[in-house]
Amino acid sequence: MKMLAVILVSVSLAACSLPKAAGPIDWTAKHADYFHTRLAAIVHGSELASRKHYTYFLKSDEINAMATDRYVIFSTAVVESADPDLIDAVIAHELAHSILRHSTVKVAASVVVSAAMIAADSVMPVASTASPLVNRLVVNTFSRSQEIEADDKAIEMLTRTYQREGVRHPHRQAREAVRYALEVLYRKYGDSGGNILDTHPALSFRIQRLK
Repeated sequence: MKMLAVILVSVSLAACSLPKAAGPIDWTAKHADYFHTRLAAIVHGSELASRKHYTYFLKSDEINAMATDRYVIFSTAVVESADPDLIDAVIAHELAHSILRHSTVKVAASVVVSAAMIAADSVMPVASTASPLVNRLVVNTFSRSQEIEADDKAIEMLTRTYQREGVRHPHRQAREAVRYALEVLYRKYGDSGGNILDTHPALSFRIQRLK
């Protein structure tokens, strides 16, 4: 699920002030307004509310998103889905990655592994040959655990959002929204992930643990 060209400039989420999209967009104003409303609602009261942040949209027919510590990127397919539970869950999951600074953790893990392999190479020259594989194994292990953490953090964030909005059984609704989004991905892309070199746990595992 690869992202394509950037089509929208970033917007700051620090004060939850989200200007309407400008430039060559393909989604309707109604879809964009709804997405921005949900984004602001989920950011409100979270750890990101007081932190400068940027959101980008990328033109893609794939349901996809990614996050770093300061940037969150959503495919236009997420916006155009007009699916309330899917949109809430994807937004919350990616914001969770950013709040938890997962990209920084992965970079740090990679640096530590690389340094260790360089040191090992001085006494065992074959270590440099194995370094890329070992690095990938360690970093992807971190990545898989981070996906579970982001699922749980997303539920926490949505629970707070739904409580403010007066939704009945907010925790249950939040949990169901995240599980539903995973089920959408499962139906569309199959049971991806879960292998030792994968960055994500198996979708079936993530779905099952939320039942």
